[in-house]
Amino acid sequence: MQQRKLVRPHLLAYAPFAAEARRDLAQLQHEHEREIAALRRELNELRDACHDIAVVLCDQADRDLATLRKQLELALIRLTPRDGKPLH
Repeated sequence: MQQRKLVRPHLLAYAPFAAEARRDLAQLQHEHEREIAALRRELNELRDACHDIAVVLCDQADRDLATLRKQLELALIRLTPRDGKPLH
């Protein structure tokens, strides 16, 4: 089989530049993928921290609500007349 001649042999001069560009792009892609993975890990850490904070705040809110309900109940008991008749 006879090898075909190139129509534009001067384009062979660009082949090393194209190969270098492909290597550069592959390296950039690898660096970007590493950076994205690091950002995903950081995002997961932040998400976990936010979840932990939300749990603590919800627990505190539940305790505060229970305390306020007890205080309200005690205040209503003090306002109730001793004879047991309603105020109104």
